[in-house]
Amino acid sequence: MIPTTKHNENSFHFNFPLTISRWPAPSRRARRLYTKFLPAVIDAAADKSPELKKKYQARVDGLLAQDENRWIKGLSSQEAEALKKSYKERYNQ
Repeated sequence: MIPTTKHNENSFHFNFPLTISRWPAPSRRARRLYTKFLPAVIDAAADKSPELKKKYQARVDGLLAQDENRWIKGLSSQEAEALKKSYKERYNQ
């Protein structure tokens, strides 16, 4: 189904089922970036030379080490316990 647009003087929106939304798209892009694209970059660099592989592996590792990308590694057991405790306190459970 191709989305169509409806327009009147007060609104402008797409006419498509509610199951299709914009929210899943960024998460799919992020998943592909981290699980397919970045490893493919390293593999392509490895095909050229070992030095190039090391260079791009270091760049990717530096990217993944940034605070913005900490979510990839998940929570440590201590962080998970602290989160559970804060939820129990917050919601009185």
